[in-house]
Amino acid sequence: MVSTQLPRILFVDDEPLWLSSWMRHLKRSKYMYQLELAATAPQAREYMSLQEVDVLVTDYNMPHVDGSRLLD
Repeated sequence: MVSTQLPRILFVDDEPLWLSSWMRHLKRSKYMYQLELAATAPQAREYMSLQEVDVLVTDYNMPHVDGSRLLD
């Protein structure tokens, strides 16, 4: 059976301008995927504890937790 679920991409950045920029740009793409946004590392961790994520795009320099720690 072939999965029809769209790939899920989670963007994590503490700067709202970057998040909205990514969202605008990717919504114009011809590819289909589900976009999710998180403004903090704790928000991202909470989301990932509830949903499987196919791609994680994260800011490295964020308050309290750098982006690479989200992969732990």
